[in-house]
Amino acid sequence: MRKLTIYITIVIQALLASFSVQSQDLSISSETHRQVTLSVKAAPEMGYRIEKSVDLEEWYGVSDHWADTRSLTLTVEPGDEAFFRLNLWELPYDPIKIALIGDSTIVDFAFFDGTFGGWGDAFHSYFGLDVRVANIAIAGQSTKTYLNSQWQVNNLRNVRPEFVLLQFGMIDEHSSEPEKRTTLEQYESNLEELINLIRGFGGSPLLVSPVTKREFGSDGKVIPWLDERSETMRKVAERHQCHFIDLNQMSKDLFNDLGDANSVHLTTDDQLHFFSEGADMLAGLVAGKMPSFLKPYLNPDKVAGQ
Repeated sequence: MRKLTIYITIVIQALLASFSVQSQDLSISSETHRQVTLSVKAAPEMGYRIEKSVDLEEWYGVSDHWADTRSLTLTVEPGDEAFFRLNLWELPYDPIKIALIGDSTIVDFAFFDGTFGGWGDAFHSYFGLDVRVANIAIAGQSTKTYLNSQWQVNNLRNVRPEFVLLQFGMIDEHSSEPEKRTTLEQYESNLEELINLIRGFGGSPLLVSPVTKREFGSDGKVIPWLDERSETMRKVAERHQCHFIDLNQMSKDLFNDLGDANSVHLTTDDQLHFFSEGADMLAGLVAGKMPSFLKPYLNPDKVAGQ
């Protein structure tokens, strides 16, 4: 496919230039001398990502895989010299890989005794045959322990998924092992490191806020749980222009709508892990919030049943 390359010094001098590449429109604008915004309107059947290089040989992603209209704001320091290119990709053909990383609230049932686990166990059922879902989450993981495990990091790099759903927060906040816990500042920094790791091998991170605990207060409503972690993740996603899925809020809404008595069969006694029906319902919530360009990959019969 053709690539559009822009030299940053030229971008600054030609801020209002507009280009058309394979039915995609790229516009360049700037409000200050240090910030340049690249906006792209993609053709329905195409997607794209923006990549950066300083030598025209080594390229790395500075955006996720996108479709529709999206924009990326670049901060330019005086004397910066870099190339940017629009890397186009077609959606409907080769099977894509989606990986799940995180803690026990997302792991496959097989990780325990096969009778309960995380919502990730049911996630694959929401996609068609042209999607491969690799659930490589491991119980007891925080952002800190994941990044400190070279084995897990290498495993993710070896899988090289196009998309990675990452859900951390429970162990970061509540682990009985102090060395696994993180402050909100460390959690934020670790999420940013994970984003860079995934984009570094050409993948796109999808940030999923930690599922809430199914614990009801005296007012009959779910007690807020991991709200600060979820809000921190939201801010990181906004700052780095990542797709964000607020599973914390969606799971809270689900349990509140059902009530304690009608949702007790969804979770185990610890109110954190799921039986089959609960995993399926939570996976359906996540699948329903996939980016628009992944919607054609969903299993229509399964989604229609939600």
